[in-house]
Order: sequence, then structure tokens, then C-alpha cells
Amino acid sequence: MIELVQSSSAKRIIVGVSDDCHRCAVRFLHWRANLRAILLPDSWNGIDAFSNEFQLYWVSVLYIAVMAELICFLGLVVYLWTTRRHSTGSDF
Repeated sequence: MIELVQSSSAKRIIVGVSDDCHRCAVRFLHWRANLRAILLPDSWNGIDAFSNEFQLYWVSVLYIAVMAELICFLGLVVYLWTTRRHSTGSDF
């Protein structure tokens, strides 16, 4: 297990925060770097955007997400339009 050791001469990574918050941030960044090194080895480069698997899985997810965002946006517009305050011209 790797331990995070801070010496009194070590420079602070984040300026303007308390020592406890700084230690917490440094530990989180250290943990995140170790997790990335364990889960993403150098031999794994991900899926190619031009591969058939990418087209099959991720492009369909993209299309579904775009349609869901469009439906939510249109629903929000309809809701705001129907619940708007009707101005009589004397409110300004």
C-alpha cells in the first residue's frame, strides 16, 4: 500500500484552502491516479469511433439521448408557455 507522506517543506498543490481540505484533495487525487492506473492499462486504448461496434452501440445511445433532450426541451417550452403570466400591458 502506498502512503501519502507530506513533509514540512512540501509545496501545497491547492493554494488558499485549509490543511484538512488540502490533505483530502491530495489523497483523492492520489487515489484517482492509482485507480486509473489499475483500471486502464496501457494496452487498452478504447473502442475506435469508426468500428462497427461503436456504430452499433454508442451511436444508438447518442440518438436516444438527443431525442430525450429534445422531448424534455419541448416539454419545458410547452410548460412555460402554458403557465406564463398573461400581461395586460399595464405591468411594465
